[in-house]
Amino acid sequence: VALGLDPNLFSHPHAFDPERYARGEHGPHGAALATFGAGPRICVGLRLAETELCALLALLLRRFEIEPAGPAPREWCAVTNSPRQSGLSLRLVPREWGKG
Repeated sequence: VALGLDPNLFSHPHAFDPERYARGEHGPHGAALATFGAGPRICVGLRLAETELCALLALLLRRFEIEPAGPAPREWCAVTNSPRQSGLSLRLVPREWGKG
């Protein structure tokens, strides 16, 4: 947590502003915030958080179709889990039960 409060790494470190990452304002040390840590002192809640995220994703995929919100430009990306420079807009369409 202390690393996340370093004003040399994060502007306004005491402000809750998760959008700073979406705006690209995290500076050259973008990976400086290691939320769950690592090694022998890794957060004991890491596996619980991962399980909750998997359950939420399964629920979303069960209840909704995920479709592009509009035409998206093709963009080459070296790493599949890195953010796209042009963004990606999606929409969730409720599934119709009993069809298909």
